[in-house]
Amino acid sequence: MGCVGNDDISKKLEELLIKSYVKPMYQYTNDSHTGECLALINEHDRSLIADLGACSHFKLDHYKQHENNLNDCNI
Repeated sequence: MGCVGNDDISKKLEELLIKSYVKPMYQYTNDSHTGECLALINEHDRSLIADLGACSHFKLDHYKQHENNLNDCNI
């Protein structure tokens, strides 16, 4: 669950989730691109650089629409 842009990255993420038998519950927006994260690893040191993109457009209403699905998840 999350907000993603209507772009190639979100399509690829959805495809990979479905292939892994995970049901995507994305909220799509045309106002931003799908967020990305760069991981830099050097021996024991790690840094993450995040571009939140569409993530910051997530609406509580989308969560409420899918809340029952989340309660039924087997984690």
